[in-house]
Amino acid sequence: SGRCPQVLAAVGGIFELRTAAGPRRDQYPDLFCLDAFLGDVDVLAQEWAPAWKRGPAKSLEWAPDDADELVWNSNATAKKRMVGVAQRVPKKELAAYEVGLRHAWGLRGRPAVSVIAADADGGDDAKTMRVALEKGGAFFEAYHRFSATFISNFGAPLDKLRQTQRFQARRAGKKPCWSRSIRACPLPKEKPDGHHRRARRDGFDASK
Repeated sequence: SGRCPQVLAAVGGIFELRTAAGPRRDQYPDLFCLDAFLGDVDVLAQEWAPAWKRGPAKSLEWAPDDADELVWNSNATAKKRMVGVAQRVPKKELAAYEVGLRHAWGLRGRPAVSVIAADADGGDDAKTMRVALEKGGAFFEAYHRFSATFISNFGAPLDKLRQTQRFQARRAGKKPCWSRSIRACPLPKEKPDGHHRRARRDGFDASK
């Protein structure tokens, strides 16, 4: 879709993109048998939800506890510590992420991995793994030649709208809602995203 066909047509030849999704493959042996389940793919999308105790750490039974050793997920420069990028995280959790990524990138096609963190509260549940893969991160030197993208912070685009809602509630003498969860603090039904009544394309027959 979009410009992709035009770009590929200019290059010439026939291209085939093979994608696969691994929804919540958080149990042994699913997480570590990707080749048998998915075969040769170019893009692998995986839904991991660390906040829900799902993913490699659970499958390996390496879920961190209070006694777990903490390690830096990135070079701990003063600037990174100040903005909260570099953090001390459970060693077992970080190791489990590496095991999961190695299995994904060990597939025949060395697929691009797309991590979808289902953080409906607007948080950034994939931060530990994402920062570790960025330049200066704990995984960067070993895996910088591999491709990984992260889809997270689902509620963040609505933060400005929520600020307006809280201001209007205080002005009307009402108690403002402070949660970033859309379930706890629903948005206006007439304009759910603060701007539009409905999507440009519904994706289904709205007349039925």
